[in-house]
Formats: sequence, structure tokens, C-alpha cells
Amino acid sequence: MYCNQVFVADNIKEVIPEFLLLLKGVIDCPELPLNVSRSFLQSDGYVNKISTHIIKKVADKLNGLFKKDRDAYCKYWDDINPFVKYGCLKEEKFYKKVAKSIVYKTIGGGYITIEEYKLVNKDHNPDTVYYASDVVLQGQYIKNFKTSGIEAIILDGQIDNHFISFLEYNDKETKFARIDSHISESMKDDQNHMTKFSEDDSIAIKEIFTKVADSEMLKIEIQGLKNTETPAIILLSEESRRMQEMSKMYGGMFGEGAMPTDETLIVNSSSDLIKTLLVLNSEDGRGDDVEMIARHIYDLAIMSHKPMNPDLMSAFIERSNKILAIVAKKKI
Repeated sequence: MYCNQVFVADNIKEVIPEFLLLLKGVIDCPELPLNVSRSFLQSDGYVNKISTHIIKKVADKLNGLFKKDRDAYCKYWDDINPFVKYGCLKEEKFYKKVAKSIVYKTIGGGYITIEEYKLVNKDHNPDTVYYASDVVLQGQYIKNFKTSGIEAIILDGQIDNHFISFLEYNDKETKFARIDSHISESMKDDQNHMTKFSEDDSIAIKEIFTKVADSEMLKIEIQGLKNTETPAIILLSEESRRMQEMSKMYGGMFGEGAMPTDETLIVNSSSDLIKTLLVLNSEDGRGDDVEMIARHIYDLAIMSHKPMNPDLMSAFIERSNKILAIVAKKKI
């Protein structure tokens, strides 16, 4: 900072908003006294005007780049978005100025605004914004969305949980839901009679997976999905997951097991593997095979939903080796 080209100080946090400290530049303030203290800077009205002006100029620059050269803007977005989001959380005026220029990376690789997202998903629950927080772990859910033609955005930054709550507070008509919390009607294959099980078959499948899951809290539903390659997936409601994350954030203040999991296992009746499982279940002496396959399907669903604990992972690897050995023997 300079006063009439006379150096005053550098790295003045009282003048530059915290979320803009990554910027480099020079400010020449002719009305600023040369002998300044931190307390003076914090209370001086002229300094506050400078800070407000800097915020406005940065917001105008972002909006201008978004409108004039959106491709360049999106190239920078992955690097600058944490600072922009943090600025929105810290300064309401900044958020109001840049709100329409905030873009989100999609699972398809593009960048869109919330308004554009709603237009793209107008036939798939337009008031809900679906997002992925881990593109690797949630790869199976992303595939389901792509198969069904539903768009989702990627929110995988440390600040994004807070930013989601902030956006919902400022826009009451928009709700965010992670892609593993909900099955959209567009993902279902209810029109195909081949995906529907009889009541007896549904009961049999539920009994099989209830046994291998060994969890009183887990709900099991039979649903035909358009993605026939996925035998089963696990859903956790957005509300339940947020409460669990809040509990972890505050050091498990609610106690172990105090928060309900509200998990649902969706067994895909469109899957050939599930249909084969039903056939095996009707044959005598195949109980062990049915249990092994069902347990493997359940573990695969868990792996797509959350990290497995060491014991479950060891059992999964051991079972995988056993299945490979059985297949290899049949090929020989």
C-alpha cells in the first residue's frame, strides 16, 4: 500500500479482505495518513471504503470474464473456486454480485450454473440439485445417473459442505442431494414387465439379503433400474448423512450409534445376476452358493457407498479368491 507513491505497508489484512489475500497488486491511497496503526486501519471509514471497492472490482472482473470469455473462466475455475466460495460465505455483498457467475463442474466434464442445471434437469426433479462428493468412490452412482440421462455436479472440496448449506439458506426453492441419497423416477424401469418380481420372488430376495446384511436398521427394497449392470446399491438419505457428518465434526457429541443410519439397500430386479440368484435359490443344495453370491453383491454395494472396515475388506478379498477359484475349475 502506498500514499501518494510513498510506501506505507504491505500485507495489510485490514484493507484486503481475507479471501482475496492471494491477489497481488498495488493500492495508492492519497487520503491515507503515512503513520498508520492496525487499530486505525480497522476503524477508519476510508479504509472500509477501499475494502468494499476492492471486493466490487474483483466481483466485476469475475462477472466480466464469465460473460466475455467463459471458456477461459472455466479453465481457471478449479483453482479459484475455493476462494470465491469462501468469499461468498464471508461477504454477503460479494455473493450477491457473483452469484450468477458461479459455475459447477458436471459429471460429464462441463461447467454450468445452477440456473442452467435446472433447465438441463427440468424433467428430473428440477428443484433438486444432485451432486457427487467423490467421483471415484461414487463411480457406480455416477454411471446410474449417466445411464438415466440425469446431470449431476461435482462438489468435492472441503468448503463445499458449508457452501451447500449457505446456498440452501439463500435459495429456499433449491435443495441439494448427494447422488447416493435418492433414486430418481427417471432411473427406474417400471415400464418393463421383465423387471418386476412376483410377491414370492420379492419375499425370497429380501430374506436372502436380510440374512447376509445382518442389520436390523437396513431397509431392503426391490426396484427395477435402467442400468442393468448394477445388481444392488445402497442409499443413505441426505438428512441422515448430514446429521452423521455434523456429529463427526463435533467429535461424536451424540455418542456412538446415536444417529440413525437410515440406509436402504436397493436390489435391482433388472439385473441378470439377481435373476440368476433367484434361480439358484429355487434349486436344492445351493444354499451356500446363494449366500456367498448375495454377500458378495452386498459388499460390492457397500464399497460403492463408503469405505469398508478392515474385517469386511479381508472377508471380501478371501471370498473373491474363492469365487475366482470356482470359475477357474469350471473352465478347466
